[in-house]
Amino acid sequence: MGRQINFYLMEEDIEEINNYLSKQGLLILTAPMKANKIELAESLFVKSRDHYITAPSLQNEILITFIETQNYYLPDILDSPIIEFDSGHMRDNRIKMRGRVYYTKNKIGNGSPKKNELFLKMADDFFKWIRKNFKNVKLKGYEEFLISERTMQWLNESKERKLGDFPEVLQQDIENRKRRVA
Repeated sequence: MGRQINFYLMEEDIEEINNYLSKQGLLILTAPMKANKIELAESLFVKSRDHYITAPSLQNEILITFIETQNYYLPDILDSPIIEFDSGHMRDNRIKMRGRVYYTKNKIGNGSPKKNELFLKMADDFFKWIRKNFKNVKLKGYEEFLISERTMQWLNESKERKLGDFPEVLQQDIENRKRRVA
């Protein structure tokens, strides 16, 4: 069983999250990794495909998996005490893509034991902090998402701006590939 928050946050919102992580003494990991070794980042703004969050005392419990077809390593989100953090991104300076924060409470396999209690408290506190510190602006069609006040302000500044989602990106990729083949 896992928990997640899907959101649309702006850079200033992510900076607030960085400050929270720093004040709590939490670590930010980046992935994929070139070697079977955890790579740390100073902030969520460090360019990386994936970011993960953990406590310093839990980093030795992180399992790393080699992805042979891609020739790189990834932390195992399902069996490790880590929170996945995807801040979303901006496309064409006018489409804000969805972000997500996610973790699993239980390990997979062996009867699905709960993860480390320290990790569960850290993750739960982080989720509570996000919900408390980012007022969710209600927007029709996006009821499942946390939309920050800054994101709503950004949307209202221009009719050209909109919120995107991954199915839209996939559809656009398919259309682009069809054009290249034709």
